[in-house]
Amino acid sequence: MKKINLITIIIVSLVSINTIFAVEKGKSKVAGEKMITTSVKGSITDKLSGEALTGVAVKVNNSNEIVYTDFEGNFEIDNLYTGQYELSISYISYKNVDQIVKIDASKSNTLNLEIEPLLK
Repeated sequence: MKKINLITIIIVSLVSINTIFAVEKGKSKVAGEKMITTSVKGSITDKLSGEALTGVAVKVNNSNEIVYTDFEGNFEIDNLYTGQYELSISYISYKNVDQIVKIDASKSNTLNLEIEPLLK
């Protein structure tokens, strides 16, 4: 009987600890407390001509998140938590750019970049 009670206590304790400190998308380390997500918006233009660039890849490093600029050179990455991210910007025949951005849920997060062609 003591063995069953001990095993039950251990199982209940492990489940409780897992529930309290569960980390799920959209939740903090403390169960029930929501983390706020925000976005970063911006535009990518040619450094020499100032023209908007269509189809530029904007990737959040260390994640699967990647977006492409629209016909006006604009992009938006949603569902980012407050913190620091490294974005990799790449486009055919242009120099790749790695940019560190700090995301703050309490303000607008905007990143406007000019990228340089490989050949001038």
